Amino acid sequence: MLKIFKYIAKYWYFAIIIFVLLIGQAYGDLALPQYTSDIIDTGIQNKGVTHILPEKITAEEYEYAKYFMNEDELDLYESAYEKDGDNYKLTEKNKSKLDDIDSKLIMPIIIDYQMEAVEVDTFKKLLWSDEKTQAALSQMKVDENAFMSMSIDDISKSMGMNLTTFEKEVENSDGKKEKKECIDMRELIKLMSSQQGAETKDMNAESRKTFAEMSKTIGESTLKSMGIAWAIEREDEAGIDIDAKQKDYLIHACIKMLTMALLLMIIVVLVAYFSAIVGGRLGRDLREQVFSKVLSFSGSEMDKYSTASLITRNTNDIQQVQMVSTLFLRMLLYAPILGVGGVIKAYKTGAGMGWTIGLAVLVVLCIVGTLLITTMPKFKILQTQVDDVNLVARENLTGISVIRAFGREQKSEEKFDVVNTRLTKTQLFVNRAMAAMMPCMMFTMYGINILILWVAAHKIDDGMLQVGTMTA
Repeated sequence: MLKIFKYIAKYWYFAIIIFVLLIGQAYGDLALPQYTSDIIDTGIQNKGVTHILPEKITAEEYEYAKYFMNEDELDLYESAYEKDGDNYKLTEKNKSKLDDIDSKLIMPIIIDYQMEAVEVDTFKKLLWSDEKTQAALSQMKVDENAFMSMSIDDISKSMGMNLTTFEKEVENSDGKKEKKECIDMRELIKLMSSQQGAETKDMNAESRKTFAEMSKTIGESTLKSMGIAWAIEREDEAGIDIDAKQKDYLIHACIKMLTMALLLMIIVVLVAYFSAIVGGRLGRDLREQVFSKVLSFSGSEMDKYSTASLITRNTNDIQQVQMVSTLFLRMLLYAPILGVGGVIKAYKTGAGMGWTIGLAVLVVLCIVGTLLITTMPKFKILQTQVDDVNLVARENLTGISVIRAFGREQKSEEKFDVVNTRLTKTQLFVNRAMAAMMPCMMFTMYGINILILWVAAHKIDDGMLQVGTMTA
């Protein structure tokens, strides 16, 4: 193999071009699954919204979100928006900065999202848990049971507030949506903020503590989905056509995929073209050198090689070397590039499942290594046996008149049958071993697919992973 590399090195400029093209091919092959992931997670599930900050938000909702932010979060939030008539418009467009904002503002955004629609029973429990509320209701001789049975209108009158309820679809424990009577607690917080600033801060601190406990159990993926759901509602309220936005995102994603597929097709054709050039020139050079070498042989050197062996070396053997060099440049060189790139890409998804791809690569290397150790010695024997068959066939053809004259047909057949049977057995062993490679590879790949689905299903259930990321 090192000698083949020596001949390929003569055409190093083609090798460099092929290597660069293969890196581009690996990048494209690994990018397509990510596009699929984006289509599923962002395009379908999140309606084309990629970050938790809406592109446009009403002034009222803009102010509501501030109630749950500390000073640093407030500065970051306000720096990302500017006033645009009755609304606020997102001015920050840098993707990396928006990703950073997502991680820093996810807590107050989700608290705002939860406070926006609190079920009436939950609202009553939260209100009753406040010591001052209990004291005030106790003076009115209202116990907990009586308070829980009161209507929102009665609670509003007794506490001097103006609370209204509305119906909203909420997922139950079975994942089914059902309509629940809810109340916007932010109105209460707004009122309390103007009257009791310090107590509102205490309530905010308690909400953040509750959120921190919740985030430990439901996972980052679900948290971001909740933040994006808040952004979708805010954009819809600000007059953005969410359906049109989703459609635009999906169209652009599909155009990206088609463009990448077209570029991959061009790259594959170019790699095949340049590999064929290198393989063809390598074969030409080898034939010239072998032919020149044979012509320079002395009589004693010529006796060491049979004519059949020289013919085989200059035709079949060089053809095999030419094919191996072409396959090396097209496939064998591409395999480690794609393998390393695949592991890196899997780790970069942040799904914590890169080990599955690493396991797949390790198993494949073990299979290929076992096959090489088993079959490589046989390939060397195979070449010698091909020479033997060619030699016996040539002797039978050149000496056919003598064989007939002395009645040696049966002996000639037996002699040919011995070398041919030996070659057949070796070829059967090699072909069976190589034929077993593909089923082993497919078994490994499908086994890894099952492993990914099994692990990912648990992560999705825990809110640690999204469906699109699993697909990628």
